[in-house]
Parts: sequence; C-alpha cells; structure tokens
Amino acid sequence: MKTTEEYRGLAKERIAAAQHILTVTYPALKSPRLFVSAVEHLFLAMDYAMNALLADGRLRGMAGEFPRSFSGRYSAFRFRLADRLGFDRKGVEALLALRNILVGRQKSPVEFERADAFIICTNDYETTVLSRGQVAEYAKAAGSFIAAAEDILNQPVPRNDAITPHG
Repeated sequence: MKTTEEYRGLAKERIAAAQHILTVTYPALKSPRLFVSAVEHLFLAMDYAMNALLADGRLRGMAGEFPRSFSGRYSAFRFRLADRLGFDRKGVEALLALRNILVGRQKSPVEFERADAFIICTNDYETTVLSRGQVAEYAKAAGSFIAAAEDILNQPVPRNDAITPHG
C-alpha cells in the first residue's frame, strides 16, 4: 500500500492529465475518443484521492477494516468517511459513475464516435454517451473532490486526534 503522500501526488498528476486532454489535446485534435482517456484519468485521480484519505493514519480508525477491492474501498469511504468529512454527494457519486463508465466500456462489444461524442453500447443496446460537456462536469466534480481531500489532509493534527469536516 502506498503512503498518503504518494496517493496525493498521483491524484494531482492524473487530474492535471485529464485537464490537459480537455483543454489542449481535444481542441487540437477534435477526437471524441479522447473523452475515454479523460474519464480514465479523472477516475484514477479521484480513486487516488480516496485512497489517500483511507491511508491517512488519522482517518484509518474512522474507516475501519475494508477489503482492498474498489468496491470495498468505495463502501468504506462512502458510508464511513464521506458524510463525516463533509464531502459533496456529487463528487462521491461521480467517482462511482466514472468507474461504471470504464467497466461498461470493457464489456462493450461496440463503441464509436458520432457528432462530437463517444458512444459506448452494451449487448442490450443500452448506450452511454460521452460528450465534452459531460466529461467537463465530471472534471469539475473531480476537482472539487480532490480539493476537499487536500483540505482535510492538510489540516494539522489536533490534540484530540479529531479531523473536522471539510467546509
């Protein structure tokens, strides 16, 4: 398991990569396939920020024991830490939504570009459409999520070892 500082650094790198894709690479190339790469970076950035909080010694007691799988880490974070620490529900839900997009893409038999969007299809003909606006919204949620995690992790250790909510 990495340290809190290593996870924080990885989260910053991934969010910067996603922002670069959305603000520099996509406008230059106009390829909606880049949205998938941006979603991957956003998911990893948020996952690393969540892991930083779970790895922090001051918060480990509040998080309790949890499996090392994504679902175990996400459940521990969502049900034991997110509300206590004052995380915006949108950010917590965006993390799961990004993961679901990526898992859906892995299982997808068909994907294609159409009209400045990237479409992912399931076997049941359900579609997920990634547009620039939608990915930008995810980027905004990810930025807020990571900023909240940074605020919490930057708090000095109080005498009673309590962490105060973000806000």
